[in-house]
Amino acid sequence: MGSINASSWHESKEQQKRLNAQQQSSNTKCQCTPGRAKTVEQDIGYQVPHFGLSFCYVVVGGMAVAASSKASTSGNNEVDVEAEKKTSTSDDGKVSEPGLCPSNDSAGSRFAAVVRVAVKVKHWLTGRADVDNHRERLKTDFIMLGFFNAMYTANNGLLSAVSTEVPPDLTTREGIQKLLKQLKTAFTSSIDDTASTFYYWSLIVTLACFYNFLSIPLTIYAEFQSHYFVQWLIGGWFADVVNIVDLWFQARREFLDDGVRHTHWKKTLKHYTKSFIIYLDLIALLPTDLMLLIYPLWGFCRLNRLLKIHRVSDFLERTEIRTNFPNMFRLFRLICICFVIFHWNGCFYFLVSIAYKYENLNVDDWAFSFDKIFNAIYPDCDARFVSQNCSVIETFEEWANREDRLLYFDAFFANRTKTTNATTLVRKYMLSFYWSALTLTTLGEQPWPNDSFETLYETVDTLFGLIIFAVIVGDVGAMVTAMNLTRTNFEERLDGSKSTPNFDERS
Repeated sequence: MGSINASSWHESKEQQKRLNAQQQSSNTKCQCTPGRAKTVEQDIGYQVPHFGLSFCYVVVGGMAVAASSKASTSGNNEVDVEAEKKTSTSDDGKVSEPGLCPSNDSAGSRFAAVVRVAVKVKHWLTGRADVDNHRERLKTDFIMLGFFNAMYTANNGLLSAVSTEVPPDLTTREGIQKLLKQLKTAFTSSIDDTASTFYYWSLIVTLACFYNFLSIPLTIYAEFQSHYFVQWLIGGWFADVVNIVDLWFQARREFLDDGVRHTHWKKTLKHYTKSFIIYLDLIALLPTDLMLLIYPLWGFCRLNRLLKIHRVSDFLERTEIRTNFPNMFRLFRLICICFVIFHWNGCFYFLVSIAYKYENLNVDDWAFSFDKIFNAIYPDCDARFVSQNCSVIETFEEWANREDRLLYFDAFFANRTKTTNATTLVRKYMLSFYWSALTLTTLGEQPWPNDSFETLYETVDTLFGLIIFAVIVGDVGAMVTAMNLTRTNFEERLDGSKSTPNFDERS
């Protein structure tokens, strides 16, 4: 009796294991069906990827085919009987498993599942995706939606950039209206002051202002007025055109207000008209050139053009940010500033010399004199070759009394030398620039002033030179410090690591 009960208990135990295994297999098949997948998607708010769903279809289809073939050959109906006990009949007569999807035990249902699996595999292999699932996936996956939108916008922008628009036909009314619309759009568009377009335009304005800085003081020299007056006026008119166009750039320049960038043309225009810069730009455009009709030699009537210096400062700041060699750019900027200062100071020195009538002055006078600068003379023969006869053999007495033989030497080297005939303008400017550089750098070595005005001018110029020299030294020192900043910080940290504290050992 005990053996019978033990054998029956073992049989029931094995039957229970087979039932649990079949139930797990049925759960797996039902959870991977399309209806169950959609139910899961609705429950957890996440859509099963198309690739994973297709793969699940393949696995389930294979399992269904294997299970059906096994059930048909074995003829074992014990599991089916036990499974029917756990099924429930719905109101419409369909048999379903509690908590799971409807059972697919019939041959037609299994064949339909296999067909669906084959269709899904075909779609997956050919790359065809369900449109509805694709749209739902895009709505759910915000990251992919943003990516596709960005790619779409970039592609449209690229196509619009490379597309060639047909120019409007001015013979028709629609073409004229299209042209006016394009001009209105270009006129009312804003300009980003951090963009390359504004930066290169600032370069053009800087070159125009630099032209005025160099050319206006040169009008002091009579030779410049007589030979280059027309060229100077043409260059000045081109600079004026650049300044006029710069008004539009300044009126369309974007600006920040409380962290908000304003781009509308009305706001940018209002911001420009309320600033102090507009007064400088308008004064710089006053037609003071008309005074040249009355007195052509007065070139300083164009001094108002120098008020555009604020645009030069703006360009230098932006270049210092953009360049990869800031220290080299600071050195170049310092050289340009020194050159402009020496240039203006030398021209004013020659203006004072004109008041002292430099034609009658000599080498010992403080003002300019042609006796202080001669044309360069250099030999046209080589003394190393005797055949060229380029040397004079002298005795000791002739060498000691060489001053008495100056006329002999002039006649001897008259046909053996060449002279560089520099123009009068070059000689005037070179000596004036040389005097300015020596004075502003406090080197001196110039003739003493002869009267009170010359003394006052020399004193003021020397004091101004001291300030310039201090600025130069300070700027160069700052550049050297910036260049060695990394090494200095490393050395400071190294010195700090060496000075470690000493702790007393306590037992």
